[in-house]
Amino acid sequence: MIKRTDILVDTVKQGPVSIKVSSFGKLHSAERYIITSESDAIVEAVLHQAGSILQKGQVIARLSNPDLQLQVKQHEQLLQQAIIMRAQLQLTHQRELLLEQAEIDTLIGDLKTAELEFTAQQALLRKGIVSMLTFLQVKSKKENLTRQLSSIKTRFLQLEKLQASMLQLAKQRIDMQSWELTRLRTREANLTVKAPQLGVLQRMPLTVGQSVKKGLSWHYWVARKT
Repeated sequence: MIKRTDILVDTVKQGPVSIKVSSFGKLHSAERYIITSESDAIVEAVLHQAGSILQKGQVIARLSNPDLQLQVKQHEQLLQQAIIMRAQLQLTHQRELLLEQAEIDTLIGDLKTAELEFTAQQALLRKGIVSMLTFLQVKSKKENLTRQLSSIKTRFLQLEKLQASMLQLAKQRIDMQSWELTRLRTREANLTVKAPQLGVLQRMPLTVGQSVKKGLSWHYWVARKT
């Protein structure tokens, strides 16, 4: 039998119920990242210390490398020079082709005149009005112009192929300079150290003004509680 003294009676009230649950445990890494310095550098700023909880992409520290910055500037100039050289090469080639084409056009005109003269001299030769020597001179002139025209057309085609090869090499130079510049810019961008994921910075070995050697690494954990 339940005793009256074992029963607690109170007035029921309406309102929010607050429930708290406490627990004990240790933080274990669900994922671990190792952030490594890709270049020798000097620490300019340390924005977070070990134990900091960081969002993805949040800046942890900023490093600088004057030599790397100089290389970036130099390769920017080299890339610009390569682009200008290719543009100048294109202009030079266009001028050369125009000159060759003008010479071809002149020869075509001269050859047409020589063919008309040859036809006329041939008719006069049949009538005995001109000598064989005069006719042969006109014939020789026409044949020489024909050979010259054929030769310059061949030269024109060879020049086009040569110019195409030179422009291709110039483009390859631009591509190589562009690739190298991209690589250097990536290294420069990596001097700004960012959190790879939401998580906890386990270790921060950097101090402002410190010289950092290439390959220095520290751990960044995305943690969970157990």
